[in-house]
Amino acid sequence: MSVLSPSMMEFLRNGDTIGRYASRSHLVQALVNSAVNRRLPERAIFDLLLDPQNKGGERVQEEYRVGGTDRAREYVRRCIRKAEAFIQRHPAVGRRQDVDDEVDRIVIALESSPWRGKAGGTDRAVVLAHCAVVRRSGKLDHAASVRDVAEIAGVSISTVSKSHSRLSQAGWLRPTARARGGFAARWRISIPATARLAHTIPGGCERSVRHEHLGHDVFRYSKGGLGKQAERVHEVLVTLGRASVGDLLSQMPGVRRDGTRRVLRRLEAAGLAERDGRMWTPKEVNLDEIAARLDCAGVGERHRTAHAQQRERRERERREWRERSRGVPRSLRWEVRR
Repeated sequence: MSVLSPSMMEFLRNGDTIGRYASRSHLVQALVNSAVNRRLPERAIFDLLLDPQNKGGERVQEEYRVGGTDRAREYVRRCIRKAEAFIQRHPAVGRRQDVDDEVDRIVIALESSPWRGKAGGTDRAVVLAHCAVVRRSGKLDHAASVRDVAEIAGVSISTVSKSHSRLSQAGWLRPTARARGGFAARWRISIPATARLAHTIPGGCERSVRHEHLGHDVFRYSKGGLGKQAERVHEVLVTLGRASVGDLLSQMPGVRRDGTRRVLRRLEAAGLAERDGRMWTPKEVNLDEIAARLDCAGVGERHRTAHAQQRERRERERREWRERSRGVPRSLRWEVRR
């Protein structure tokens, strides 16, 4: 998937070959409008326009030649401010395809980030869980309970809460409404301004939202599970089919070589991968059987059962509250709840 629409990518690569725009400045503004509408961070917009292979950015490249990076960046920032004002006056229609495209972009940025360590692997899984909720609901501003996210990501509720805090500070998630009265919190998912944005990820975006693998007992941190970093490495290995450590690292920017080797050895010990010299190959296995062998089977099912009971209790409380608040003005209903 490209970072802009196909038509705007054509203008970016080849310039205005059909005379649609009055000048190079108008073309740059149109490109920036499209980029801002797709929520590309400033850094990604600047890099695209400054790339000499992109003829559509010649006006920005000219500013760079005349006044250097600062002058070119200031020119792009002015265009971004104009784009934001224009989009605010003329908001885009939220179609399902637009939402899916935005989630694809978020996944690309997600897989272009390092996500080091246990916390990093957890945070990546939580963002992917939110992507799954967004795809299901068709809304970027979506309701997602900690239980829903925990089940998809394959982590505990307390782990999700801690991850939400880190992701909110990093700019991947923004809370738009707190959870209260049995109603789930609402979140908006986005790409941080500091995130690197590649053009594609291996195997396409669908590769990165295989929820049955993401939340599988094998890739949990509890008991004998291999953890989220193992899930990421295994998923890339499955996509590539046969790969060296260098091949894997090329698809996981910022990930360390020694850490990847350790993960591969754990996958090999678990029976999920095999080594042939410098090359690694995924093995076709039943993950449930692997989970039983690692003594981590059933953790997710126990969590789902507990969550179902909690949801049932909350739904019962919500129905009782609705009965009590019937006929009460909307502004006073939360008082009835208390």
